[in-house]
Amino acid sequence: MSWQLEALASALLLTNVWLVARRSLWNYAFGIAAVCLYAAVFWQAHLYAAFGLQFLFLALNLYGLINWRRSMEASGEVPVLRMTRRDRWLTLAGAVKLALLVGALLHLTTDAAVPFADSANTALALAAQFWQARRRVETWALWCLVNLVSVGLYASQGLWFTSAVYAVLLGVALYGWRAWGRAERGMA
Repeated sequence: MSWQLEALASALLLTNVWLVARRSLWNYAFGIAAVCLYAAVFWQAHLYAAFGLQFLFLALNLYGLINWRRSMEASGEVPVLRMTRRDRWLTLAGAVKLALLVGALLHLTTDAAVPFADSANTALALAAQFWQARRRVETWALWCLVNLVSVGLYASQGLWFTSAVYAVLLGVALYGWRAWGRAERGMA
């Protein structure tokens, strides 16, 4: 695998997440480019759940772009909201079910490197991306968890740039969580 491809995908992802934390619509241009490159990176690393996730991320990036554009207020700011208790429980239940189903499928049918860790991280990332597109503050708690797991997962597969990026993304996620919380409370 080309380390340059992984490095470029990592740089695009960092830029994407920084712009998400700042509630900039430009995040979607970088996000779409990053998921396209990461599809190739994860396929070559035999992380098939992460590979498949890139296609869902592409769709959710397009959905998020449309949703964010529609929700922009006259000031040009993207408003953020909180999840309901029901949303939280459904997200948890859905992520657990998806992780177990995809993990079992990958374990039984592929040469996946770490099928259950890959699928659990994928399920959490999918939930985080969905709630990001819906502009929910709690997306950042999910991203913090995804970033923590990703550091170890990608390092275990020798994806050093990606592992390092996710360590940095943990810091960006903490910043985003604080910034979106302040914006939701009207303090931005």
